[in-house]
Amino acid sequence: MGLIAADDMTEAQQAMLYEWTRSTVDSAFAAGHITQRWSPSDKNLATLRGYFDVGLTPEEAADALFAVKH
Repeated sequence: MGLIAADDMTEAQQAMLYEWTRSTVDSAFAAGHITQRWSPSDKNLATLRGYFDVGLTPEEAADALFAVKH
Protein backbone atom coordinates (compact mmCIF):
# COMPACT_ATOMS: atom_id res chain seq x y z
CA MET A 1 0.00 0.00 0.00
CA GLY A 2 2.61 2.60 -0.85
CA LEU A 3 3.69 4.74 2.10
CA ILE A 4 1.65 2.70 4.53
CA ALA A 5 4.33 -0.02 4.67
CA ALA A 6 7.15 2.12 6.02
CA ASP A 7 10.73 0.89 6.15
CA ASP A 8 11.03 1.94 9.81
CA MET A 9 8.46 -0.66 10.89
CA THR A 10 8.80 -4.36 11.51
CA GLU A 11 6.75 -6.74 9.40
CA ALA A 12 4.39 -7.26 12.35
CA GLN A 13 3.94 -3.49 12.79
CA GLN A 14 3.26 -3.12 9.07
CA ALA A 15 0.60 -5.84 9.30
CA MET A 16 -1.02 -4.05 12.27
CA LEU A 17 -0.99 -0.74 10.37
CA TYR A 18 -2.49 -2.39 7.29
CA GLU A 19 -5.35 -3.93 9.31
CA TRP A 20 -5.87 -0.66 11.21
CA THR A 21 -6.12 1.20 7.88
CA ARG A 22 -8.65 -1.31 6.55
CA SER A 23 -10.70 -0.83 9.73
CA THR A 24 -10.51 2.94 9.27
CA VAL A 25 -11.91 2.72 5.74
CA ASP A 26 -14.61 0.29 6.92
CA SER A 27 -15.52 2.78 9.66
CA ALA A 28 -15.69 5.59 7.10
CA PHE A 29 -18.15 3.54 5.02
CA ALA A 30 -20.22 2.64 8.09
CA ALA A 31 -20.42 6.29 9.16
CA GLY A 32 -21.44 7.38 5.67
CA HIS A 33 -18.32 9.52 5.17
CA ILE A 34 -17.59 7.72 1.90
CA THR A 35 -20.03 5.79 -0.25
CA GLN A 36 -17.94 4.37 -3.04
CA ARG A 37 -14.60 2.69 -3.55
CA TRP A 38 -11.82 4.92 -2.18
CA SER A 39 -8.23 4.98 -3.40
CA PRO A 40 -5.91 6.83 -1.00
CA SER A 41 -3.42 9.38 -2.25
CA ASP A 42 0.11 9.44 -0.87
CA LYS A 43 -0.97 12.40 1.29
CA ASN A 44 -3.91 10.39 2.69
CA LEU A 45 -1.60 7.48 3.47
CA ALA A 46 0.86 9.75 5.25
CA THR A 47 -2.00 11.29 7.24
CA LEU A 48 -3.30 7.85 8.20
CA ARG A 49 0.17 6.79 9.29
CA GLY A 50 0.31 9.86 11.54
CA TYR A 51 -3.09 9.04 13.05
CA PHE A 52 -1.92 5.47 13.67
CA ASP A 53 1.32 6.67 15.25
CA VAL A 54 -0.48 8.94 17.73
CA GLY A 55 -2.89 6.18 18.71
CA LEU A 56 -6.21 7.17 17.17
CA THR A 57 -8.75 4.40 16.83
CA PRO A 58 -9.90 3.54 13.31
CA GLU A 59 -13.22 5.26 14.07
CA GLU A 60 -11.45 8.45 15.22
CA ALA A 61 -9.19 8.37 12.16
CA ALA A 62 -12.18 7.91 9.84
CA ASP A 63 -13.87 10.95 11.38
CA ALA A 64 -10.65 12.99 11.24
CA LEU A 65 -9.90 12.13 7.61
CA PHE A 66 -13.36 11.95 6.04
CA ALA A 67 -15.89 13.90 8.15
CA VAL A 68 -17.08 17.22 6.81
CA LYS A 69 -15.32 20.03 8.60
CA HIS A 70 -17.14 23.31 9.34
